[in-house]
Amino acid sequence: MAATTLYLLTALIALTSYILNRLLVNHRILRALNIPGPILAKLSSKWLIITFARGEQMNTIHSLHARHGSIVQIGPKEISFASARACKDIYSVNSRCLKSPIYDNLGKPGLVGMRDKEQHRERLKRVSHVFAPSVLRELEPGLQAQIQKLVALIAKNEGRGFDIVKPSRMLALDIAGEVFLGGDFGALGAKEGEEPHYVQVMGLLIPYRGLETDVPWLLPLLKLLPFKRVKDFLGVVDYIYGFGEERVKQSIERYGRSARRKDLLTKFLVGDPEKGTLPLSDQEIADEVSNFIYAATDTTGVILSYFLYEMAANASWQEKLRQELEEARVREKGFEYNAIKQVPLLHACVYEVLRMHPGVGIGLPRITPQEGWMIDGIFIPGGVVVHTPTYTIQRNPSAFPTPDSFNPLRWLSSSDTKCAFAPTAEMQSHMFVWGGGEHVCAGMNMAVMEIKIVAVRVLCEFKIRVESEQTHKDMQMGDHFISEPKGGKGLCIFEKIE
Repeated sequence: MAATTLYLLTALIALTSYILNRLLVNHRILRALNIPGPILAKLSSKWLIITFARGEQMNTIHSLHARHGSIVQIGPKEISFASARACKDIYSVNSRCLKSPIYDNLGKPGLVGMRDKEQHRERLKRVSHVFAPSVLRELEPGLQAQIQKLVALIAKNEGRGFDIVKPSRMLALDIAGEVFLGGDFGALGAKEGEEPHYVQVMGLLIPYRGLETDVPWLLPLLKLLPFKRVKDFLGVVDYIYGFGEERVKQSIERYGRSARRKDLLTKFLVGDPEKGTLPLSDQEIADEVSNFIYAATDTTGVILSYFLYEMAANASWQEKLRQELEEARVREKGFEYNAIKQVPLLHACVYEVLRMHPGVGIGLPRITPQEGWMIDGIFIPGGVVVHTPTYTIQRNPSAFPTPDSFNPLRWLSSSDTKCAFAPTAEMQSHMFVWGGGEHVCAGMNMAVMEIKIVAVRVLCEFKIRVESEQTHKDMQMGDHFISEPKGGKGLCIFEKIE
């Protein structure tokens, strides 16, 4: 008995010594730089994982920058930089910082996750034609038809509390299905519990990737559990990518490879004949389509919900924008995108929402090259994860005075709401909502088009107001990589304009 106790005590001492040694080693990695930050963050990366699991990573990092300044250490080998200069140093075309290894766990290889710069450039050349302005014009009728379904759904719920969060996300998914695959998912308006299986499982992808990255040993244990929900969780990656593969296969079988259907899948399949660019393989196309649908749904969906929320919370700006749209005669022009995209105040309102509520509020992680890299005047050793938090840099008071206030006027050249959209150079250098350098979001023009058409169609039909103070609390921002309302909903009242 005594021997057993001695062995256990020895093992405990050895384990404790190992852990303490590991913590001390971690603490010394960047100690020479003397960068401020929580002591727990300097000791272990698990601190950051906990803030992520709580949905508070974006807000926690924002608070750290408010307390410590533009440079904060948030992990043993991870630094957050909240300055325009650092943003350029990290993300510009000339930067030698690469996407961090976390991108290996974001999905199958594609434009979004490719870490090698040459591979990314080559892939971008072969898919950029898919998002050309001329292609987006072809897609507009299908997009308008999906948005009309949202307008009809709001009309059915006129005068009572209507959640703007879930419908915005479901609309974004249906639009993604329409433009990428030529048909929606049937997500918008589906009754609770009767949503398409894709809708039921897509919310599991980020939690699954989190476990796969941070606690991979847990996944084999979960496989032992017989519950359906657990099996759906473990099979989420196979399902989402398998769905894309099946839809690509069905499209080829039904319509061939050179059909004149108005969807982006057709554009992928034929390549870009004008430039002589060959199409990707069928598997690569299926993976890209799956990646784009997922990315477009969550980011665009959350921005749509925050646009409607800001209109509901700011009645004066809502009315000003409505007047501008009436004077532009957008209804008489059939709400065509060409008629609405040039309205300066609409553009200003959209960019103010993008500034305050980016789809991804935390930084996009990069890793410094082996020889190290100068960032914001500081030499950072090789192998360190660095990033600029979008939420924080876009609320920099030097670029955006009263940054927590919704003020579209800051984007215009004067106080006249009809004047030109004219952000200052400093404002532009602090906007990172679409990424930067070679990795600017490929679908940003489609996202802006979608947001603007929704804005116009809804505001020309309804007046919006928040249901109660609870709506403001529910719409406070949190994040699990993708930004999201903490309350998971946002109840607003829509009243028909006579």
